[in-house]
Amino acid sequence: MALLGGSLGAKSSVRLHVINYWSARYWLRRSWGQRHLYQNPDLRQAKPTIPPKTSKTVPRTDLQAVDKIMTRSEDRERQLECKLADMTAAYNQEKASHEAEKSIVYKSRLQHRKAERSLHFMMLAAKMNHADAEVAALEEGDKFHTDHNILRTQLPSAPVDPPKRHNVSSVPTSRSNKETKDNKKRSLDVSDEPAEPSANDVFSRIVVCLNCYKHRLICDHGEPYLNCKAAGLACARAKCKDFEPGACQRQACLRAHSEDLKSYDNIVNAGHVSKVTAGEPLMKKLKKMLKKDNKRDNDDNGDRDDKKG
Repeated sequence: MALLGGSLGAKSSVRLHVINYWSARYWLRRSWGQRHLYQNPDLRQAKPTIPPKTSKTVPRTDLQAVDKIMTRSEDRERQLECKLADMTAAYNQEKASHEAEKSIVYKSRLQHRKAERSLHFMMLAAKMNHADAEVAALEEGDKFHTDHNILRTQLPSAPVDPPKRHNVSSVPTSRSNKETKDNKKRSLDVSDEPAEPSANDVFSRIVVCLNCYKHRLICDHGEPYLNCKAAGLACARAKCKDFEPGACQRQACLRAHSEDLKSYDNIVNAGHVSKVTAGEPLMKKLKKMLKKDNKRDNDDNGDRDDKKG
């Protein structure tokens, strides 16, 4: 019993200590709060504020989500702007390179055209030089008659470039072999008398335009010549209105007529490169070539006679 009474007395003492602790703490807090209120009279008079009632209040979580969405959209917009700036810079660079390549191609085309034109000039000059080397010797007073001596010094030699030999097509206005034969047959049918020699000759009527020869241009197939039209010159080829009928009687006509085709054996020039003969004049050169050809023909005939004898 003594032991039991001692254990009960210990438990009651512990409970008293706990009760005293919590009661002391309560009274201390109360006394501290009253003292704080006495020291701050504003707190004693203050009333608790009640927030005004609103129709709808946005939760804080929704505002944070909206902020996140806005920030994401702004970041995306910045990225798109950066990408657009890069694409614009690349496009400008590519455009500049394309313009440079375009200018290079344009210059190369110009050079190519100049080279083709110079090659065309060289080919025509080579053909004319080859034709000059094979000029058939023609006596001045036997086959042709002329009183127009001024054109002898101004015009070049007669057209002697056979189209078949040099693969050069004749001018479109010149008549073909068949047409020439038909005209000759018609003239013989109409009159059996020999035709009188025409007043026009090699030097007065020629397929080469005088203006083209003076200005060192190439004669083309235009009506009038395109070179004369571009240079603003009066083309002598387009002056003759009686060229097609073959009834032109002018001495200074620069067109090839049917009589010319007979005289030249249907040989016409497709083009002409003007040249300046250095050294002897053209007529002296032709006379020398005539003498050489006649001498060669006489020597050949003499050799044949010796062989026959």
